[in-house]
Amino acid sequence: MLEEHAVYGRIYSPGEKPFKGTVLVENGIITDVIKKRSFPAGYERHVAKAVFPGFCNAHVHAHMYSFMGLGIGKKYPDYFRQLFLLEKQITRRELYNNVRRMAGMMLREGVIRACNMSLDAKPVARGYLDSGMRARLAIAVKNRRTLRENERLFRILGKGSRAVPDFGIANERETSEELIRRIVSLAEKKEAGIQVHVAEAPASENSFKGTSVLFLDNLGVFSEKTIAVHCTYTTARDVYTLRDRRSWITVCPVANQNVRSRTPPIHLIERIEGKNKRLAVGTDEPVINESVSLHAEARFLHKIKNNGTSRVFEMLCAPGLIPLTGKIKPGWHADLVMSEAAGLKELVFGDRKVSHVMVEGQLIF
Repeated sequence: MLEEHAVYGRIYSPGEKPFKGTVLVENGIITDVIKKRSFPAGYERHVAKAVFPGFCNAHVHAHMYSFMGLGIGKKYPDYFRQLFLLEKQITRRELYNNVRRMAGMMLREGVIRACNMSLDAKPVARGYLDSGMRARLAIAVKNRRTLRENERLFRILGKGSRAVPDFGIANERETSEELIRRIVSLAEKKEAGIQVHVAEAPASENSFKGTSVLFLDNLGVFSEKTIAVHCTYTTARDVYTLRDRRSWITVCPVANQNVRSRTPPIHLIERIEGKNKRLAVGTDEPVINESVSLHAEARFLHKIKNNGTSRVFEMLCAPGLIPLTGKIKPGWHADLVMSEAAGLKELVFGDRKVSHVMVEGQLIF
């Protein structure tokens, strides 16, 4: 198999105007982006109408794929009760198969990166590793057993893997203050990221004073390596805090709507975050969202004032959420999607017409 690739087409990358050019790839890294057609000797040639860095499902529970849609229409948090019952029924083999099936669907839609939270380390990690996707994986820690499972994830995923381990916090209500402090300490020691469900419920449900964001911030949860998921019940002060800590905010608007919860205050986030936006998009539980493509999420975001097609494209790519991914740029990972789509609107909202997917210089299909 050739390790050098030359990919030609109209190149779409966040923050840049589209142009026709060639992406040169060596040993899994983008070495050059040339604004013309160029096929150096010895490079495997690829031609497509459109080339883009692929999208990121920045919060998903792919291991629950087999229960897709069963919780839609149930009010939040009522669907949680059904979710817990479903999780008790599922075997580790099913967990693995679910990840493989949902990952395959995402890849065919041009979604080639994911941030996943689960309760079981091995089957989910193996599912992502075997799929070829790039991922950040965490366990939703609620107790000491799930913390041990999260630590196990670090042993399963070796260095240089496309799937990297994070620590996870189930949420500020179910995870004790003692455990949260322990997770923050372990994450600092291992220089790892943290994924945390934040402010998914009204503040009145909390047992502590103040908002969820301020409570977690006082425990040191937020940093540039943190993914704060949902943030549906946040204040302006909360968003300023997340901005100052340079944490990522991942919104799941369609899933929130499907359980009649509050949708994320994206107007507020966009206004406060300014130009240095660290805003990503996820589909959340398949139980409450039948989407894998992020199309519905893209349409929701497009309705928000000032979120044009280019801005929505940037949110879907989430450049930097997984380091050195989400842009077509020399020195970044050669994660590329080749498509026959006619333009950016079709890539974001329509049939992406994916022809080939490349992750770290390797053709997945």
